[in-house]
Amino acid sequence: TDITDRRRMESLLRIELDLGIALGAVRTLHEAFRQTLEAALDVDEVDAGGLYALDEESTDLVLVCDEGFSESFAAATARIPPTGPRGTLVSRTSGRGLEIVDAAAVKEGLRATMVLPIRHEGRLLACLSLASRHVDTFPTVAVSALRTIAGQLGPVISRFETQTSLEKSESTLRSLVSAAPAGIGLVRDRIFQWVNDHMIRLTGYPRRELLDRRARLLYPSREEFERVGQEMQEQVLETGIGTLETQWRRRDGAIIDVLLSASALERSDLSAGMVFTAWDITSRNHTEAERRRLESQVQQAQKLESLGMLAGGIAHDFNNILHAILGHAGMVGTCLSDAGRALTHVDAIERAAGRAGELCRQMLAYSGRGSFVIEQIHLGEIVSDLASMLDVSLSKKTELCVDVEHDTLPIEADASQMRQVVLN
Repeated sequence: TDITDRRRMESLLRIELDLGIALGAVRTLHEAFRQTLEAALDVDEVDAGGLYALDEESTDLVLVCDEGFSESFAAATARIPPTGPRGTLVSRTSGRGLEIVDAAAVKEGLRATMVLPIRHEGRLLACLSLASRHVDTFPTVAVSALRTIAGQLGPVISRFETQTSLEKSESTLRSLVSAAPAGIGLVRDRIFQWVNDHMIRLTGYPRRELLDRRARLLYPSREEFERVGQEMQEQVLETGIGTLETQWRRRDGAIIDVLLSASALERSDLSAGMVFTAWDITSRNHTEAERRRLESQVQQAQKLESLGMLAGGIAHDFNNILHAILGHAGMVGTCLSDAGRALTHVDAIERAAGRAGELCRQMLAYSGRGSFVIEQIHLGEIVSDLASMLDVSLSKKTELCVDVEHDTLPIEADASQMRQVVLN
């Protein structure tokens, strides 16, 4: 008897050890379920069994694999609702197991049944339902082995759930990164390790020409490449993230403005790698430059407007002074009506003041405070009238000769503007 018991213990222990090895190598959760059920069926007293997994949406325990049951029994027990009698008992039972023999089991010809909840960190994940057709109760040594078998599955289910969650999160993150309207990538020692699709569109380089290449490929000069590297490293070490503007050269040779941001995978060890984002801000910079140009034009127009107002004010005041000069010159001319030579100079004063008055009117017209007088004039008369004024202003070594025809056709223009043309 002792030898038989020892051999029985060794057999059960071998089943437990083989299951542990098998569960460590499974690739799918369903494979883990099948391996666990087969290990339980290797126990001598067990003739049939099924493994139920928790459905997160309905919270039902759903049959995922079975062996030894009839199709009708498997269909009738395919789901264990949490609020049903069996579900309530399973949820409240610890890992010791629960023996349940109901009408369905008797009809199936089952003499002993046992349900073993499978938990991990206190959370119900599945249950193992086992039955025997040739014993009325499971011996203690078998129950202990079955509890060990069921207990090995809990951590495996949790591991697969974690893996599935990570894969789902990774897939979501990858989709977000791929759809992001910015170039995103990973560099190590400024060598591209990974880039998203937008980075390909941004630079024009296919992925195979970027990966395992130094970022120097994108910079128009070595000086800019080194400047960005130095400033980015200083910012990351100081604040954990670096941001600056630079320029990249696309594969087609076009230069684009880029807003570059980067953060270290490990702040204490930049050689571990850095994640970066790159935004094309060329259009933004061009828009900003155009805005500054327009602002400059507006400011220049405002300055010219102010200058025109100032010139108009000066011309207005100067014109008033000229009126006084002309008035007094006219009075002097009346008093000197018999002094021929003196009267000649007075006439010259009046003409010069008259020209100055015309210039003032022209300035007022340009500043918006006056108007041009368009009339028929003879260019010959304009030139002749200005000859004496020009002769006085020229050097004595210069001789001014004026030869005009006075029978030319008149033109329509402002006389003061024509005089200004001749003087210039």
